[in-house]
Parts: sequence; C-alpha cells; structure tokens
Amino acid sequence: MSNESLQLPSKEQKIADVNVFKLVEQQKVFPVLTLLREKEEALNKILQLEKQLEAKQKLEMEMEELRGQLEVGDEDNAAVKKKMEELIARYRKLIKN
Repeated sequence: MSNESLQLPSKEQKIADVNVFKLVEQQKVFPVLTLLREKEEALNKILQLEKQLEAKQKLEMEMEELRGQLEVGDEDNAAVKKKMEELIARYRKLIKN
C-alpha cells in the first residue's frame, strides 16, 4: 500500500507537468495564429480593394469612350447619354462601397 501511495503523487505530478507544458505551448502558438489570421484578413482586404479599383477603372474607360462618342457624334446622343447616366450611377455606387 505504501508503494501505491507514493506512485499516486508522482502520477498526479506528471499529469500536472503535461498540463503546464500544453499551456506553455498554447501561449507560444496563439500569437502566431493571431498574426496569421490578421495577415489573411489584410490580404483579403487588398484583394477586395484591387477588384473595386479594377471595376472603377473599367467604368471610367467606358465613360471616356462614351464622352468621345458624344463629341464625335457617332451615335444617337440620347442613347449615349442614357448609357452614361447608367455608368455614372454604377460608378457612384461602387465608390460608396
């Protein structure tokens, strides 16, 4: 019985040591995980902004093309003006986001 009673505290100490080791490892890992999550969020934001910029530039090019058509008078002015108004509305909506 005395041998068993001596082993019990030893087992409990080993369990406590393992738990402390796990906590120490978690404290080392959590900051790294936080940084990785922040980096991923930043990259996603960059991608979103690049897509918005690309869409904005495309709309600007379309608007310039329509302005040129208005100046040259290649097409019906009413149709070109309507298309321009649609593009301007899309452009304003895009820059609000």
